[in-house]
Amino acid sequence: MGSNPMLGGGAGISEADPWRVRDGWRLNAAAAARQVVLVDAAGDVHEVRVSGSARDAVVQCPPARDTDGGWGPGAARPREVRASIERDRGGDGAWWLTVDGVRERVRLALDVPPADGEPATVWLWRDGRTVALAAPSREQRAARARDERRRARDDAPGATDPEVRAAMPGTVVTAVADGEPVAAGAVLVTVEAMKMEHPLLAPHDGVADVRVRPGDLVRRDQVVAVVHPHDSGAAQPADPVPQPDTQGAS
Repeated sequence: MGSNPMLGGGAGISEADPWRVRDGWRLNAAAAARQVVLVDAAGDVHEVRVSGSARDAVVQCPPARDTDGGWGPGAARPREVRASIERDRGGDGAWWLTVDGVRERVRLALDVPPADGEPATVWLWRDGRTVALAAPSREQRAARARDERRRARDDAPGATDPEVRAAMPGTVVTAVADGEPVAAGAVLVTVEAMKMEHPLLAPHDGVADVRVRPGDLVRRDQVVAVVHPHDSGAAQPADPVPQPDTQGAS
């Protein structure tokens, strides 16, 4: 880990503490609502909207579940919670955190990685529990942007379901190469079931994300491939080759 201003001790937060960042947010100053994206230690992404000041903040977040009933990432919370944080005047570097009227004494530390451009991690300890949150890394931000573009395309009017599923249990006989450009109607995967071969077709033009290989056993309704729309400049597929009628095969 990088430097930890408060690990294991009662020292106050250093000049690098998260409450002194120069991004327009201040401990006691009101601020316009802003979108905040954080990543926990498990790699899960949490997106919230924060308004107000540290002494009286409103946090809007989607409801979620928490296995241990806590209020940290993944906790079951209403869509809007009120929170505040202020330094404990006891002089040991602790803070008072209030969430929906529940006041707890916590400790904070900032872990700054040595590599430039890597996000710092804020560690919070309360009642024997540790919560670690960081801004998304450069790679995570890029992946998130790609996912958002794909969702926008998939949700557009007239969009078709990009997932291709097996209609019944069987054995994969053929599958196109992963990442191959395909046209609508092209055979992506062939599944043998009940002594017949069943072709599974691409729902639209795009790039095949194949999840199975020949010889794999598939269950009914299993996703065997996903066809992602072409990115700008991607190679375009050739017209699909007509497939022979297999309905009469035995």
